[in-house]
Amino acid sequence: MNLIPLFSRLESIERETGRLYQQIAKLSGDRFPRLVALFSHLAEEEEEHERMVALARNLIIETERASMRIDTLETEKTDPGFMILEDKSRDLDAHLGFVLEKQALFAADLPDMNESQIVAMALDIEVQLQESHTLKEIDIRDKQLAGLLGNLARADAAHRALLEEWLHRNP
Repeated sequence: MNLIPLFSRLESIERETGRLYQQIAKLSGDRFPRLVALFSHLAEEEEEHERMVALARNLIIETERASMRIDTLETEKTDPGFMILEDKSRDLDAHLGFVLEKQALFAADLPDMNESQIVAMALDIEVQLQESHTLKEIDIRDKQLAGLLGNLARADAAHRALLEEWLHRNP
């Protein structure tokens, strides 16, 4: 089962989510100054998550090189995990599309949203990210790789908690 394309998608999602958060922080300054620090912090952490996913992807590449495993598309299609990967890839593509759609919304200026709506949108993104990082449908046997994914899922849970707390304090 070739996980490299899956991790490439995860890396793109982290990168684009970080860019979205940077854009929100940049645009929020005058209208919503309280959001600047929050989204700047989230953007920095997404950059770190992108590096973690890249590390995981590189670990997979090195592991496959070390085992000199050569997969062909035909071989993968007979792998029982292939359909799981296809489904997960579609889910990740949809999530990336959602993030890119939100980027377009914030491309030039803040949309007609209040602070709570912006934070709730980020919370939706983090819920999806946490789901993406669990990869619970895939049997990850490599302890280092599983550990990296676990760390990402915990970081997403911390983002969720931070955003939920913000919404609770600022209804």
